[in-house]
Amino acid sequence: MILSPGLVAIRGRDISLEAESLLWREEPGPELTASLAALGQLVPVVVDMADKPVCLAGYKRVKALSALGLPVNALVLAPDLPARLAENPETAGLSRAAALGLLYLASNHGAPASDAKLLAAGRYFARCGATAELVRLGGPQLGLSPKDKIWDWLQTWLRLPETFDELVRGGRVPLASAKAAAALGHDGLAAYAPYLRLARWSRGNAEKFLSLAREAALAKDISVADAAARAGLADAAARDLSPNDLTSALIASLRAFRSPELTGLEARFAAAARTIAKGSKLKLTPSQGFEQDNATVSVTVKSRADILAAARELAQRADNPGWGEIFGLGKLRA
Repeated sequence: MILSPGLVAIRGRDISLEAESLLWREEPGPELTASLAALGQLVPVVVDMADKPVCLAGYKRVKALSALGLPVNALVLAPDLPARLAENPETAGLSRAAALGLLYLASNHGAPASDAKLLAAGRYFARCGATAELVRLGGPQLGLSPKDKIWDWLQTWLRLPETFDELVRGGRVPLASAKAAAALGHDGLAAYAPYLRLARWSRGNAEKFLSLAREAALAKDISVADAAARAGLADAAARDLSPNDLTSALIASLRAFRSPELTGLEARFAAAARTIAKGSKLKLTPSQGFEQDNATVSVTVKSRADILAAARELAQRADNPGWGEIFGLGKLRA
């Protein structure tokens, strides 16, 4: 144990909420405030009394109780914390700052760790020089195994400047896209960050967008930042589009710049496919990169009747002139 026995009652206004180890500073919701007002404080907070009371865990409770004008019940951090850490093989050599971070995570045991929360913890433990301890000792508090792939994503992101953290904190990009973001380099990512801020990107779209940025720069032998300008991303961003349409437009702009010929073939295929499949459940997909003069026809069926209906639809469209366009695209690509 690293807490002194017993409780102390402290006025909320006398408790500092500035400890760096308070990793996730969330304001109390009305439900918590109402519960504290009706039932009182059932779970104590944790404070350090070295100088003045400093909150180490229980930020929301301190805020809510202070607003209600109620005293705060607190457990006090043991003054011999460093000695106790040294005695424990699991924590020997751990700095006091890292120990306070682990204490905070333990107080939030089982709480879902969003990307933003995990990044905040990662930055704190990195400053403490204890990232390995976050994985080994903090991970179980977050319900994460040391082998979980999210640690790889986190450590990749931690190598980026903190100025990019807003993208994760604001929910614009997931930590899972860290490797694609890091591959652009700091200057390259800075050029694309304004476009990432415009929408909430799924992992798939973020990785596609950032990978296309790098591929376009390599293909044209220009910088990643120049690729953003020459691909017309600013024009796409200026259009009045929904977030989903915006991400599609930005990706399409990069793809068209990266491979204008392939983009043209895709447009021609889509137009021909529409004439063939219009009014049916059929879906046409081109060969990879239009390397072959063929197409895949797919349909979702739930019964034998659906199968027969799809066969009739396909047979009725066998003479559609759109097939001639589709079967010739591979030759154009060659």
